[in-house]
Amino acid sequence: MQPRRTASLNQLRTSFNNTALRSHPTPTFRSLFLTALSQKTAVITGGSRGIGLAIAQLFASQGARCTIVGRNQSHLDRALTLLAPLPLASIENSGSPSSTTIRKNHAKIDILVNSAGISGDGLLLRMPQELTNNIINTNLLGTISVTQHLLKPLLQGRQGCIINMSSIVGLEGNLGQSVYAASKAGVIGFTKALAKELGSRQVRVNCIAPGFVETDMTQDLLKRNRDLYKQRVALGRIGTVEDIAQTALYLATANYVTGQVLTVDGCTSL
Repeated sequence: MQPRRTASLNQLRTSFNNTALRSHPTPTFRSLFLTALSQKTAVITGGSRGIGLAIAQLFASQGARCTIVGRNQSHLDRALTLLAPLPLASIENSGSPSSTTIRKNHAKIDILVNSAGISGDGLLLRMPQELTNNIINTNLLGTISVTQHLLKPLLQGRQGCIINMSSIVGLEGNLGQSVYAASKAGVIGFTKALAKELGSRQVRVNCIAPGFVETDMTQDLLKRNRDLYKQRVALGRIGTVEDIAQTALYLATANYVTGQVLTVDGCTSL
């Protein structure tokens, strides 16, 4: 009788892994994202600079066809220069009124990113009514209006994705930012309610709440208080627009995530 040959556990594991790799090569994260956003159409408000532009650059580099919407023509021209080598679909040069044009140009939209926003600091007692109205109209009502206008093309594919932009100030509040906090808290409530409305249609709605991020909007503030803000962040650095763009890419591809608010702040204490 021939003696029974036995293989060690390590030998069996190595043999199995080699066979599996030959039969089913493991895709890289990059290839997964490329597959996920290839042939996708994305509309990005506030896409001419800052966080919106970073999202447009990352999405387009991963195969998505992007339409960016902005109000400032010089910013849009600069964005076009940066995005020209990428498969960009079009540039829109206005805010929410262009929603009708976008809807005509796109029978189906896969991803909507509402990143247009403004800030305005000051004690409520001294806050001009015009500034209060501008903050609420842009950050909250603008998000609602664009989403409402583009819902039909988002519903066409029954796999739509809406990503709204809030702030940690909308979650925790901050001294001198009561109106801004109210606008961003409203975006969170809108996100959670709309996720329940659209879930049966397979449209996901999520929200990003950035912390201190270096953008044109925060440039002056960070010049004066950079070290102070860095001390409040556990990771010891100010966030970048690329940090937020990576989060948006995750939400655009996470097919079982909806109704969530992702805080991206490096563990910040306000």
